[in-house]
Amino acid sequence: MTPERDDMEIQASPTGSPFAGCLASLGWTVVACLVLFINGGLALALTRSWEDQAGPWLRDDRVVQMIVLLGPVVMLVFQWWLFDQLRDRFWFRRSPS
Repeated sequence: MTPERDDMEIQASPTGSPFAGCLASLGWTVVACLVLFINGGLALALTRSWEDQAGPWLRDDRVVQMIVLLGPVVMLVFQWWLFDQLRDRFWFRRSPS
């Protein structure tokens, strides 16, 4: 490994537990499901509030269903991207020991 790539090495789990990765994945899955639920409610509320102002195309059930199904997923991907950006900017990195 080149010296300039050393800072990108993946560190072992501080607990040393083999379940640390599984628990982290389970935690992120639960958080993603919760955020999808909240995003779904937000997408539904926005489509209902825009019904009168948007015109006849938003009164079509197929369009509303597409927005309510795809909107939360798009918002979740954006939220993951935003979290990664904030984590990269503000995360404290340990010095190599």
